[in-house]
Amino acid sequence: MFQIAAGMAVAKRCSSPLLLDISALRKYRKHHGYLLPEVFKTSPELASKWKLIFLLKSDYRKVLYGPITGQVSLRQNTRNIVCYQLHQGYSQDFDKLSGPCYLSGYWQSEKFFVGIEDEIRNLFSFNEPADSVNAEILSKICSCNAVSLHVRRGDYVTEQDTNVFHGICSWDYYKAAIEYVEAKVPDAKFFGFSDDPEWLRNKAKGMHSLEVVDINHGPKSYLDMYLMTRCKHHIIANSSFSWWGAYLGLNEQKIVVAPSPWLRGDPEGIKDIYCNGWTVF
Repeated sequence: MFQIAAGMAVAKRCSSPLLLDISALRKYRKHHGYLLPEVFKTSPELASKWKLIFLLKSDYRKVLYGPITGQVSLRQNTRNIVCYQLHQGYSQDFDKLSGPCYLSGYWQSEKFFVGIEDEIRNLFSFNEPADSVNAEILSKICSCNAVSLHVRRGDYVTEQDTNVFHGICSWDYYKAAIEYVEAKVPDAKFFGFSDDPEWLRNKAKGMHSLEVVDINHGPKSYLDMYLMTRCKHHIIANSSFSWWGAYLGLNEQKIVVAPSPWLRGDPEGIKDIYCNGWTVF
C-alpha cells in the first residue's frame, strides 16, 4: 500500500498511468498473494511481463533482488529510469522525479504522498463485508467511542532474524497507550486485533473495556483493517497493517498512539513513518 501510494504521487506529478509490478509476490511465501481486487473497490492496472522487460532491461534482476537500504539518498538510473530507495526514510530527491520511472523500495512515509491524501483514501476504499459476524462487530464499533488496538506478533516472534530487526511491542507499551487514551476518552471501548489473539486475550484478562476480534483469518484478514478504519481512535503496532488502519480512519479528530522505535534494527532511519499529530511512546 505504501508502494502504491508513492507510485500514485509520481504518476500524478508526471501525468502518467500507474502500473503495478506484482512479480515478486510469486516468491513471497508469507503472503496470501495479490488481493487488491478482492479488498478494494478499485485497483491500479498491472504491468505486463513484456512491459517490464522492455522498461528495465538489465536492471530487472537488480529491482527484484538488489539492496533496498544502504546509502542516504534516492538514486535514479537515467538509462533505464529505475529509482532505488537507498534508506528507510524520506528523501527530498523523491520530489524531483519528473518523468515516468520504476520505483524500487518500501516508501514507508506519508511524506512520499503528501498532498494527494483524498486520492489515496478513495483508492483504498474497502469492499465492505457482507457476512453477519463482521456486520455485528461493525455495529458495535459505530455505536461507541471505539479504539482499535493492534498486536503484531507472528514471524516477529518466531523468526530470530525478523525479531532482531523489527522487534515486538511489549504489553507495557499497550498498557501505557491504553491509559493515555482513557485519560482523553473516558468512555473508550477497545477492540483488539491480532495475528495472535490468544496472546492478547491472556494479557487483557479482566479488562472489560477490550473485546478481542477473532473472526477474520487467511485471505479475509484484511477485514480486520477495514474494521480498524471504522474505529474513532487507534493504538497501533510497529506494523504497516495497523499503520494503514489508523491512516485510513474516518475520524478527523482521531488519537493515534504508535510505538518507538518502529524498527529495532534501524531506530533512527525510519522516523518518517510517523504522521503529524500522532503520539509516539
